[in-house]
Amino acid sequence: IMFSKRKMKNFFQKAESVIAVSDYLKDILLNYIPELQNTKTIYHGIDLTNYNINQVNSPKQIKETLLKKYKFNGNEKIIFNAARLVEGKGQDVLIRTFAKVVNKINDVVLIIAGEGPDLKRLKRIAVNENVSKFIIFTGALRKDEMINFYAISDLYVMLSRIGETFGIVFIEAMAMNTPVI
Repeated sequence: IMFSKRKMKNFFQKAESVIAVSDYLKDILLNYIPELQNTKTIYHGIDLTNYNINQVNSPKQIKETLLKKYKFNGNEKIIFNAARLVEGKGQDVLIRTFAKVVNKINDVVLIIAGEGPDLKRLKRIAVNENVSKFIIFTGALRKDEMINFYAISDLYVMLSRIGETFGIVFIEAMAMNTPVI
């Protein structure tokens, strides 16, 4: 409905108030329907009892086991990305940028989690950039697996080129003490 002013007006016409998950989304709503003055921003939250690095048993062992499963030595730095595999999420830019990193640091691994129609294209880019042996595509992950991947990662990166209303993965990663780009 965000791209049809008429549909948006009809949808929100009788609303007493509207809650947006980000200031970005609030601005879009007010741009389309200025009369929605009773719009408030309430940011997403996460349950910090789940996203707590101290709740993960032996992150070092999890990291070593995972990396050895994919034929790495187990000590590599991990750059992690989790999102739908669609062009707008920017994994293609991430892979091309990662190729520059690998040229300078060869003990690094890029883990891309998620499913989507862009998987074949992303794998082709990895081959063309000569970094496919440094990239793990995991497919979709369950919540407990995501928590483990955040725990073992040295960096979380999301280079989305679409307007994100709120990237919850950023606060999940930060809650697990993983630096975010």
